[in-house]
Amino acid sequence: MKLGLAKIAGSGKMTQAHNIAIQILGVCNDIAKRKLQNKILFATWEKIVFPFFLRQVKLSTEQEITRDLNLIYAQLKPFINKKQIKDSIDEANNISDIQIPSIFLREERKYF
Repeated sequence: MKLGLAKIAGSGKMTQAHNIAIQILGVCNDIAKRKLQNKILFATWEKIVFPFFLRQVKLSTEQEITRDLNLIYAQLKPFINKKQIKDSIDEANNISDIQIPSIFLREERKYF
């Protein structure tokens, strides 16, 4: 059952914050559906849990969603910073004749 998150995210009185939260929820849904091996758990997730979370996001105020998105960003910020550093160094390596040794990027390349 494909819910069409883009359609749901673009409907109604939802703000951009709501749309972002629904996109994040969609990624979580994709991960859960890939990982759930038990048919009962999969059906429970698909028929009860995910629709509940989706409904709660839609019913939340913009202030609640914004607060939650800021919490998510705070948790992801160290990884975002490492990704930006890695991308900047990769771009510099593509442009420059002098290459930065990858030993300096060990931590940044760990996840990306």
